Amino acid sequence: MRYFIGICFEIIAVMIAITIGMTIVGLGFRHAMVIGLIIGIFNVIPYLGPWLGGIIGIMIGIANNLDMDLKTEILPMTGYMLLVILIVQILDNNLLQP
Repeated sequence: MRYFIGICFEIIAVMIAITIGMTIVGLGFRHAMVIGLIIGIFNVIPYLGPWLGGIIGIMIGIANNLDMDLKTEILPMTGYMLLVILIVQILDNNLLQP
């Protein structure tokens, strides 16, 4: 039972961190929340989960902003999204999982 409570806590912590980071990057709150939920759930899968969640999250972020200019807006936003995901993964792996 404690294991599942710990997993739920980790999912919620990653979701909140990703949502806050994606909102700071410039995504809308609803889209940031969906990306955070997806990355949080996929983060539970060992080894491949963070990669899959990150790829799906970045694809959702790009798909919701296709009306932007590619070079000046989409590429920098994608880089910032990737940076947010990497920072949250580093924090998760060093603070929450040990």
